[in-house]
Amino acid sequence: MEVSVLQALLIALYAGIAALTELPIMILPVIFAMPMIVGPVVGLILGDVATGLVVGISLELVWLGLTSIGGTVPPDKVVGTTLATVLVIVGGLNYEAALAVVLPAALIGQVFGIAV
Repeated sequence: MEVSVLQALLIALYAGIAALTELPIMILPVIFAMPMIVGPVVGLILGDVATGLVVGISLELVWLGLTSIGGTVPPDKVVGTTLATVLVIVGGLNYEAALAVVLPAALIGQVFGIAV
């Protein structure tokens, strides 16, 4: 399966909107950045909501305990969930391989979030 330009723009637009929940001023409710919401929305854009829901719920369980306590910054859930959903639906990876790929990507997203 190939991703069209429109699908890529819609995914980037939603990921950007979901990332606004991470700002200190809290423009949007936190629910927009939850993996169990991001996964199905990206799956809907790509045409496979069921796989998006499975990936989103799986990553919600992975990131359930990652909360910001004190000076720590958790990995970026939006980047990780978006990338995992796209890799599973478009790339044909299984969930375990996608999880192995997206955890470092989420950590890189964390570094960029700190830089911003």
